[in-house]
Amino acid sequence: LTPIGRLLVSKSVEASADPIVPGTTLTYTLTFENAGAGPVSVNKSDNLTGVLDDATLTTAPVVSADGGLTATPVVDGIFSVTGELTARQTTTVTYTVTVNEEDARGDNRAANFVVDDRSTPPPTDCVPGSTECTVTDLPRVTSSKSVDPASGASVDAGDVLTYTLTFTNDGTAEGPVDFTDHLSRILDDATVTTAPVASDSALSAVLGADSIVVTGSLAAGQTVTVTYAVTVSPDGSRGDNRLGNVLVETGEDPPAECVEGSA
Repeated sequence: LTPIGRLLVSKSVEASADPIVPGTTLTYTLTFENAGAGPVSVNKSDNLTGVLDDATLTTAPVVSADGGLTATPVVDGIFSVTGELTARQTTTVTYTVTVNEEDARGDNRAANFVVDDRSTPPPTDCVPGSTECTVTDLPRVTSSKSVDPASGASVDAGDVLTYTLTFTNDGTAEGPVDFTDHLSRILDDATVTTAPVASDSALSAVLGADSIVVTGSLAAGQTVTVTYAVTVSPDGSRGDNRLGNVLVETGEDPPAECVEGSA
């Protein structure tokens, strides 16, 4: 009898946060199992070029203590795993990446593939049910704001200004929203006369003493707006006669001045 090896290869990914946000760690595990009765050679490559346009490698590939295999460094988005497994031996290779900030990403889809060797191009798509590829969709939530009359226009006592906050997820997965619109530099010169209202129940907007907090989540491709209005206070009842407010992610300090062209 001649014992024959049988190599099984699979891979998985685990995110450190759900939903995924910038800074989330993705841990990839490649599992090499010899399900046969004899030794089997391993010569595979992991192509993560579709991951590294959206994330940064933070832990290089490490082979488990089970041994038998060697992992090369990642070069040009690819590393190789070679060696030999004895009968019934299983060895894993793990590495981690950290999701980039929204403006430092590519297609917002972290896809990678186990291929036969470095020269083998990866498939166009990860076929559902395949054990040799993973796809992690990433959200990309952006915000902007506008005012009517437009920013820079002159207004008088009693005039009404309508503010619109716009939140868009142009990523490929559901994304969280948690923003604060700071109103302290408006409320010394005006009063909120129309409370904030979201255009969709996906988001909620809560008016506080000097801010509006917008929270919720957006589906991939979804845009939701929040609108509210203020009325300019009478002459002699105002502060610096300048209406200024800033929308930032909750927890961030608002800038001292609104930069021209800022969202």
